[in-house]
Amino acid sequence: MDFFLELITDLALKILEKVTRCNISKRTQTVVDILVSAVFLLMVNGFAIWKAVSHYRRDNLLAAAIFASAVVLCVLLLGFVILRRIIRRRKSKKEL
Repeated sequence: MDFFLELITDLALKILEKVTRCNISKRTQTVVDILVSAVFLLMVNGFAIWKAVSHYRRDNLLAAAIFASAVVLCVLLLGFVILRRIIRRRKSKKEL
């Protein structure tokens, strides 16, 4: 299983490298950054949910709550970053 995940990761990084090498525009780099961040966020949340359910089934509620709180923190962090970006854009539009 680890070999399979490592193979997928290497393939994804090679594709991202080709995209960023061919197109060096700022917009393309932003899209690639967003995609990488989204995949990372999905991986972290998926792992945390899986571990929370696993611990909940074993009646280990404290560990399940800790992993569930990791999901909540990831969502709150994402919301904070998005709101900060929106506020900065509105401020820059008002200054122009």
